[in-house]
Amino acid sequence: MLSKFQSIAWLLVVVSCALIRPAISQPLENLATIDFEQADFYLLDVTDHNARVVPSVDAYVHQGDLYLAIVPLFEGLRLKYSIIGDTLSVTYNDTVSEFEFEGVQTSNGQWFNDGSFLFVKASVLEQLFATKITLNTNSLKMDLAGHKADFPYKTIKNQQKQRKLNNYVMGETEPEKNNPSGAVITVKDQYRLATVPTGYASIEYQTNNTDNSYDATFQTESDLAYHSASITLVHDDEETNSRVLLSRYPQFTGDKILGIWDQYSVGDLWLRQSASTSGTSRGLGINFSANTTDNYTENMTTSFAKTARPGWDADIYHNGVFLETRVVPADGLMEFNNLEVYYGSNEFKIVLYGPFGEQDTLFERVDVRSNSLGRGDLSYGLSIKENDSSLLDVDLSEFDIDAIGGNISVGLLNNWQLGLAVDFNDIHAPDGGSESYLITNQVTLPGWFFQNNLAINTNSIDQTSSLATSFLNNDSLTLRYNSAWQKGDDNSQLDFSTIEANYNINFDFITNNINYSYDEYGDSKSESFRYLLTFFHKYLNISNAINYNRSDNFNDRFFGSLNITTRINNDLRFVAYIPYDINGDKVFDSEFITASVLYNYRTENYNHSFSASNSSFFKDNLWSLGYNLAYNAPTHQFTLRTQYDSQDNWTVRAGITVNFGYDYFNDAMVFSSKTLRGAGSVDAHAYLDRRLNGIPDVLDYDLPGVTFTGGADWENVTTNEDGRARLFGANNGTTALSANWESGGATLNNDYLIYSHPGSLQRVNLPFYLTTELELFVLLTSGDQTTTLAHVPLVASNISTGDTYALESDFDGYASFTDLLPGKYQVYVDKEYMSEKGLQAEIGGFEFSSPLKGGFVVLPNIELFRSENGSLGENKLLQVTLDETNYEPLINTDNDKLIHLPPKGGMKAPYSSDELDRAVFKTIRMERTEQERKALRSRLTAASESFQQPEQVQQKVNSPVQDVIVEPAQDDSRSLIEVQEEVNEETPSVLPVVEAAQINTPNSQRTSTQAIDLSAGFAVQIAAFGNLDRAINKAQTFTQLEELYIVRKVMDGASFYCLITGVYPDSASARASLKSVDVDGFIVDATKFIEPLWSK
Repeated sequence: MLSKFQSIAWLLVVVSCALIRPAISQPLENLATIDFEQADFYLLDVTDHNARVVPSVDAYVHQGDLYLAIVPLFEGLRLKYSIIGDTLSVTYNDTVSEFEFEGVQTSNGQWFNDGSFLFVKASVLEQLFATKITLNTNSLKMDLAGHKADFPYKTIKNQQKQRKLNNYVMGETEPEKNNPSGAVITVKDQYRLATVPTGYASIEYQTNNTDNSYDATFQTESDLAYHSASITLVHDDEETNSRVLLSRYPQFTGDKILGIWDQYSVGDLWLRQSASTSGTSRGLGINFSANTTDNYTENMTTSFAKTARPGWDADIYHNGVFLETRVVPADGLMEFNNLEVYYGSNEFKIVLYGPFGEQDTLFERVDVRSNSLGRGDLSYGLSIKENDSSLLDVDLSEFDIDAIGGNISVGLLNNWQLGLAVDFNDIHAPDGGSESYLITNQVTLPGWFFQNNLAINTNSIDQTSSLATSFLNNDSLTLRYNSAWQKGDDNSQLDFSTIEANYNINFDFITNNINYSYDEYGDSKSESFRYLLTFFHKYLNISNAINYNRSDNFNDRFFGSLNITTRINNDLRFVAYIPYDINGDKVFDSEFITASVLYNYRTENYNHSFSASNSSFFKDNLWSLGYNLAYNAPTHQFTLRTQYDSQDNWTVRAGITVNFGYDYFNDAMVFSSKTLRGAGSVDAHAYLDRRLNGIPDVLDYDLPGVTFTGGADWENVTTNEDGRARLFGANNGTTALSANWESGGATLNNDYLIYSHPGSLQRVNLPFYLTTELELFVLLTSGDQTTTLAHVPLVASNISTGDTYALESDFDGYASFTDLLPGKYQVYVDKEYMSEKGLQAEIGGFEFSSPLKGGFVVLPNIELFRSENGSLGENKLLQVTLDETNYEPLINTDNDKLIHLPPKGGMKAPYSSDELDRAVFKTIRMERTEQERKALRSRLTAASESFQQPEQVQQKVNSPVQDVIVEPAQDDSRSLIEVQEEVNEETPSVLPVVEAAQINTPNSQRTSTQAIDLSAGFAVQIAAFGNLDRAINKAQTFTQLEELYIVRKVMDGASFYCLITGVYPDSASARASLKSVDVDGFIVDATKFIEPLWSK
């Protein structure tokens, strides 16, 4: 038995050895004859199948052969490699290849060292990667093509993209959970038995030339019976119009009602309705849905509904093109049915105008490029209602369900979606009512969108197919075919079909739309053509439509219309409609021309609104004049409306309007003359989290003056002296709330995803932190040559809290850690990376205490060397003390409370980070993160002139740091004996924030700057700064240099000001110049710089 097991073990060993892919070793001969002064030197942008991958790779062309610097090339391709002694090891496509750099010199050698990099012949790399290398010296590009396996940069790029999303919205590890910068704070929605409504109420007395009456309007959002309650009531002497809807929405992503539904509504419903089926969209009942959208899109048309104030005017625009003007109906619900959409993004903007100069804007966005469901996703719904009935008008004794509908859609593939909808209407009718079955089929391909709807009704069959695409970035083409069979009253059969083509193209402010349709209805045929030209810019919209209709049963028609809609500074609104008949007796019939003008004039307490309109010009001249006045008191609004027309009709209305809500922090009603309309309310509390625990307590400091973004009405809202503010108008669903402290402090938790619903109330604590940002450069030194090193992994470890941060240096060797909380930090190059790459360092990192007031820290450069034996060298940590030469405080204030207390452990945030799957918010979060980082750097670099770049020469430390005692950074990071004791000592003063007019700008420097050609050649860079004044101050210290320039370059959207000694025709000349001056520097491509700003 034992021998049997031994045989199996030996067999496994043999098989394992056979499966192991051994390293392929190859000797490389040294190139003997190369004159660097005469050889052609290039800085090449490397592409992978014409996709740019690695910028600025050093290359030589010698005797027609191309030699490439392997370090920048391999780093850019993200290959795993190491250079130890004379051995190069490269891993590609799961195969390890080894090369020996032999000392034997030949005229056709395969490698050489120019003093900065190791260069290898391109043919060796072609064999290694099984690829074809193509060089274009005119465009300075080198392309890799033909290889089957992907380079690691592709995999890493995809992983980093996913990881970047996950860091914000997916579950984290324990250290990440303790780090408040690791994810978005999610605030779960809450429902209450009842909340004080948010909304408005108005009552008016009306008198005219015939009678008198009272009108009342009441529109609110609140919680009622643990539901979101939306109520609209409009009453006059003749009738009462109402709409009451109770709804439940998800309290967080993934929340299911009864384990099945995302949301449901009961009351006065508006249901999405297909144009191909019978039935009505309104009624009294209940509707359940899961994973559905608010709009219904089919065959390149969309339908949706919006709630607004009854009686207001509404201008509707589609992608900037004016569609129509309408008045909000008495129940406040505007229906938009079967509006045309284009392939790509569609934005419907509804601009609302109140009678006293009020304005509001609603949006509906529809994207027609891909299916709404991915593979395996489901959406479904169920509705039961009584048609054309209302909750407040219903007679319960006569209430009877007469319509039942259901729908389900499934994503069969990511690009194939199938759906089925069933509707039964008038089920109690003597004839049994009607039935409708709708089958939808959607297929998407790159750049194409296809949909087919087949509707089977009781007396008809209808099918519609549409195909949409875009050829350019600014156009859309839709082809649509509709055919139907219908049974007539006399059992006759009616057939009709339509073929339609629609092309839309936009050029900046001009949109062209061409539409053609051909119809057959029985034996009758007709066709129509329309050309719509629209000009829109800011507040002006002019459109002209030309139509041609031809029919077998009617005379041909050639007609059109001109629409003009304009607003000037939101105060003047003009609308005109001018129809014309090209082949009629009169081209312009003034009887059908209409025009109206509205002018608003506002003072501190008064709103004046003047209106005039006219129709039937030069015939009946049906004109009307109006004047409205509103007096805005702090808590309400007195209103007066007057109107007189050409028929001697007059109307006068006087009333009062109140906008109301509730301040739960102060337990008081809020009354206002301004609109408080919105889905939900947020009570926000902003404070400096001095104890670094994420929870407000007595030692924290309330922050006044904090501003907010995320809601349309939050722009001018700031926190009071207690750090509190009331935010009305949170979105129905999710709101991305961000806060900004005007004094310059950053908040790690400044992105909150708030789940809210109409009438909801959410309380949110916003802890702010005085964070630290630090930067440094990573350099590679070979002999007397120094270059920057990209993609070097660095670690910043907060040994006070246990938090660890990691990143990689960019292509210029630059690395920046942001949002660091106070603590004792060790910043160093990852040791595993150094071991893999065969690198060593005398100083491998630094140790310092971050300031308790936050700020901007510049660390010395980390200098790495090639290892001859694979050791890491001394690799010590250098202790750094922060002072005015390398540290700038985040804020400059005399308030001794604006300081953190020494940390005693990890963060404990009051909210957990849920797993969010909202891609839109992910994108917003990522973009905002990059914007805030750039904004922080901009604010800090403009705040002080006292910073200077630290010298690269470092004092040698005799032994590595092990049990480290870090020196404090001035007074900011000193320990406090008792946390309750008030901090009295202050940070050493720094220069105050200077005004923009006092800052030396590039324009103010150019007049005395000597011209320098940056279009070609190489430069010696000796320092880089984020602020021009600091660069000038540093440049003036180089008294030994006769020639010195400050030039600007841009990295990641931020400007840097670099000191260079001049521009030289080739790298050899630049190296010679660097050797002749007594400064540290490295060779860079001069074309990376944009402009000279200073010189001597």
